[in-house]
Amino acid sequence: RQGDMESNVSDSFLSLLILIAGFIQLVACINFMNLTTAKSVHRAQEVGVRKAIGARRSSLIFQFLGECLIIGMISMAIALALTQAMLPALNHLSGSEVQIDLWNNWNNFGIIVLVIGATGLLAGSYPAIYLSGLAPLSMLRGWGASDGRKTVSLRKTLVISQFAIATSLVIGAIIIRLQVNYMLEKDLGFEKFQKIVFPIQNGQASGKMEAFKNELLRLSEVHSAAAMNETPGEVLIQDFALYKPGDNMTNAVDINMTYVDEDFLQTLKIDLLAGRNLLITDTTETGLEFKVIVNERALDVLGIPLEEAPGIVLKSDFEDLKIEATIVGVMEDVLYQNLQSNQDPFMVSVASTGELQNMVADIHPEDMGSFLGDVEQLWSTILPDIPFQYSFLDEDMEKIYQSELTLSSIIGSFTLVAILISCLGLFGLSIFAAEKRRREISIRKVLGARVIGIVTLLSIDFLKLVLISILIAGPISWYFMNRWLDNYAYHTEIPWWVFLLAGTFAIFIAFLTICFQSIKAAHVNPAKTLRSE
Repeated sequence: RQGDMESNVSDSFLSLLILIAGFIQLVACINFMNLTTAKSVHRAQEVGVRKAIGARRSSLIFQFLGECLIIGMISMAIALALTQAMLPALNHLSGSEVQIDLWNNWNNFGIIVLVIGATGLLAGSYPAIYLSGLAPLSMLRGWGASDGRKTVSLRKTLVISQFAIATSLVIGAIIIRLQVNYMLEKDLGFEKFQKIVFPIQNGQASGKMEAFKNELLRLSEVHSAAAMNETPGEVLIQDFALYKPGDNMTNAVDINMTYVDEDFLQTLKIDLLAGRNLLITDTTETGLEFKVIVNERALDVLGIPLEEAPGIVLKSDFEDLKIEATIVGVMEDVLYQNLQSNQDPFMVSVASTGELQNMVADIHPEDMGSFLGDVEQLWSTILPDIPFQYSFLDEDMEKIYQSELTLSSIIGSFTLVAILISCLGLFGLSIFAAEKRRREISIRKVLGARVIGIVTLLSIDFLKLVLISILIAGPISWYFMNRWLDNYAYHTEIPWWVFLLAGTFAIFIAFLTICFQSIKAAHVNPAKTLRSE
């Protein structure tokens, strides 16, 4: 319908989602590098034999990179199958109708090949360079693949990086949800609940709007009703550049406007601060002289005191047109369109009910189904040639922020994936760490160490890395989320507890991941381990 709800989809929305997907891909690559270098001892002898019989370092690098590319291709095939299976749920989540069409769209196919190649090179580059650079003699003796300081430092850096990304996503998801809730709960200056909207777009039918309103008001559930061209949330398509007495067009202020009937303020529960309400007698035939109610913002921009506003004539000189708008009243500021833009100067002027295109009713029914049945019967009697349509104003207002709701849901899902991948990598590293320290653990148990002490010993190093990642993620997330919130003229503040909650969650998840393997290692029979040593 005319002036349909603003979608407010940011130009950077898709770019942001691609960036988040890239972060998840990076976390997965970090996991691969971490686990490959951690378990490099298992391939040390293979590399040593190959180098001893004359294999060049370049051929070994190509071998490891080729293995990564093959793994990437297999993973992509599985990913495409899973994506196809989950596509209905993804479309429902994003409110879109995406279809996978690779073979008829070579651009998509090329992008996928590029992603596979980039992932394989990124994930396999360091393991390939690291393993191919080890001395063959030390590898054959079982020494070369042991952890050096550089390898351990890199592995710690990678763990910090992946948990910093995951924690940043958690913080971002919480802040986006807080902003969505702020927008949905903010006082807009009018009452949006218990309001039902009836759009009438047919030109001939709009003349019957007054008859429909009169019959609607006969229903006991309807407290008031008002006709208007654009309802709250719709795009205001009309505006005037007006100036106050003593000024000229160089000082004119652009004021958005919509036409309403005399019950507009009563129906939307908008407070009148000065002057009087609009009357049907305020309409004029020429359309160049009209009475208006302006909001406080319009007075502020024009520089007119509230108590002096009623009776002031605003003017506009546009080419040969001379327009005069007489202020008869001042209403409180209303956020008529959205929270992304600043509070704009706004005014309403009166028109006859039959000339307007939307009817909004303030209703308080006990049985909504029965009420809608009665209204539909009225509609079919007065407007038999038009399909019965209605919507609820609060739901219409929520549609304005559909992109934010979608973004919140998608980031929440992506965050869970990033955390899962990070925990899988941490779980693998905890297994490797417990395996390397099994002799130390056994000796500690023989000397009387308790299970809780051993669990703490194995967990503390990893938890330190997670804590460092939280300290890194906090300032970065604060900066970028503040930049995102700057897109909204009205936005929530970032509370301190968001960072505490995200950090606590990250530590808790990491501890659970490590704790399982640590407890398992702590319960191993020391006699069995020391006997094998």
